[in-house]
Amino acid sequence: MVLSDKILMLRKQKGWSQEELAERLGVSRQSVSKWESGASLPDLNRILDLSRLFAVTTDFLLKDEEPAEDDAPEEDPEDGEAGQEQERKREQEQEPEQKPERERKCEPEQKPEREQKQEQKPGPEGEQKRESEGQPEPEFHTFEGEWIPPEEEPQYAQYDKEYRRVTFGETMDYLEQSGEYGRQLGKGVMLCIFSPGLLMGPVGISMLPFIPGFFTEDVAGVIGCVMLLLMVAWAVSVFINGDLKIRQYKYFTKGHYILESGVEQAVSEEKEAFEDSYRRSITIGIVLCVVSVTPLLLTSVLVDAEGLVILSLLPMFLMVGVGVNLIVAACTIREAQDRILKRGMTEEEARRRALKKKKKDGLKKYEDFYWIMVVVVYFACSFSTMKWWGTWLIFVAAAAVWEFLEASQK
Repeated sequence: MVLSDKILMLRKQKGWSQEELAERLGVSRQSVSKWESGASLPDLNRILDLSRLFAVTTDFLLKDEEPAEDDAPEEDPEDGEAGQEQERKREQEQEPEQKPERERKCEPEQKPEREQKQEQKPGPEGEQKRESEGQPEPEFHTFEGEWIPPEEEPQYAQYDKEYRRVTFGETMDYLEQSGEYGRQLGKGVMLCIFSPGLLMGPVGISMLPFIPGFFTEDVAGVIGCVMLLLMVAWAVSVFINGDLKIRQYKYFTKGHYILESGVEQAVSEEKEAFEDSYRRSITIGIVLCVVSVTPLLLTSVLVDAEGLVILSLLPMFLMVGVGVNLIVAACTIREAQDRILKRGMTEEEARRRALKKKKKDGLKKYEDFYWIMVVVVYFACSFSTMKWWGTWLIFVAAAAVWEFLEASQK
């Protein structure tokens, strides 16, 4: 039993969830999930904390080998014939394992009972069996005690060409980068939304009665334009930086892929843990967008100064930007989780999809030729009969035949 299995076993014995264990250790739930799946190992301090929490020794956690039967205490030689008999049995059990490899090769292989019966059968089948004894037998491989011919082995290489294999570590790293990308994307959108407020702010200030005369509307407009351009440039840099970080995981957004065992369950748990935060972010973001016009309405009703009305646009743009930031960040993380669960496949699903695609491609390569011949038949019938009002039914019949062929392939 390895360290990851021991952590999982001890956590379940305590009745703790991954989040509860993470809180007790002061780490994230993803770290505990990676420890239990074997994607990463805890450091020395965490191992000490684990031994303290589970009340076990560090040797129990770190040693992978379990005590063998040979390590059991030997019996006293004075026990008599019982001890000698047990010693002889142990030597007889170990004797086949100690045979030299050359002797094992020389031993004849025991044939299955069905083959022995076939050899004893007289007639053409028995003669054909004896004739084939001189030829080399086909190579067989053993999978969990079963005999499978080489041509029936799972052709994982074919699936590797069709679909990419995604490990547990890759998936967790992608989710972390998606969360960071969502926050960066929301930040950039917030800056773009707030940038018009920086343009309107100096203009509103210049219209106030107590502002010096040199700060005219033209000067305020120039300052506002400069601030707007700087804010947009900042937003663009945020977009580019976030895209460069997430670009290495673009294969998660294209096509389907095969997920490693345990990945789907970990992503589902991650999605469930993020549900409360997702709802809270969406709710707060929508509320901020709805109430953002409140400062503008109050100022336009209570104050006659045009400059203050224009300045009230600043909190409106700020509230809208913060609300959209929360919505974009939460939706980006949720979209990454749903994408993995939707596009990820198991080995069996990949096999079925590959076979289905192979059958479909086999028929599709004749599609162009088929419809060209349909068009040729259509024009030939139309010009020969001059009944253009009825020859269009050829396309309807051709479409029905093509659908039938595709259904038969499936």
